[in-house]
Amino acid sequence: MPRISRVDDYLKYLCHEVGASWDDWEAVFRAGFEVDYRWDIPIDEDRAIDGIAMRRYFEYDTGRLLPENVWKKPCSMIEMIAALDIRGYKDLLSGYDNMSPEDIFLYNMHSLGIKKRTKNEEIIKKKFLQEEKNDGEGGLFWVKNCEISVKEQEVFWKLTLALDEILG
Repeated sequence: MPRISRVDDYLKYLCHEVGASWDDWEAVFRAGFEVDYRWDIPIDEDRAIDGIAMRRYFEYDTGRLLPENVWKKPCSMIEMIAALDIRGYKDLLSGYDNMSPEDIFLYNMHSLGIKKRTKNEEIIKKKFLQEEKNDGEGGLFWVKNCEISVKEQEVFWKLTLALDEILG
C-alpha cells in the first residue's frame, strides 16, 4: 500500500466520517489532531483505543498507509471525538432518521465553545484543553439542568446524557 505524505488526507477522512465539511472545520481538525486526548476515569481509555482504531479504518478504507510518525503519537482529541461520534450514532441513534454523526459533532463543538469556520488554531487548542464544569460546560457534552456532576462521568455516559437532553 502507498503511504500518504501528509496527514491532511487522514484528517479529511475523519471530517468526512463525522459528516462535517472540511471547508468549515479544517482548523478544528488540524488543531484537534495536535492535542493529545487525556482521561481521568479509567474506562475512558476505551475512547483512546477507539480513536487509534480510526487510523486502521483509514488505511483499510483508502488502501493507503499513514505516515509512521502518526502511529507513534497518542490518540488525539479529534480522533477520539470522531470515533465517539461514530460509535454513538451507530450504538444509540441508528434508528433516528433525523440524527447523524454530524449532529453529535456539532453538539461537541457547541459545548466546547468552538464555532464553525473558526480559523485560529491556538484558540481551538485552548478550547480542547479547558477545564470542564460540573454540568459539562466547556467539555464535550454540556448537559443543562443535570442533577449529577457530568464532569465525573465517563465520556460515553456523558454522550447518553446529552442525547437524552437533545431527544427529550
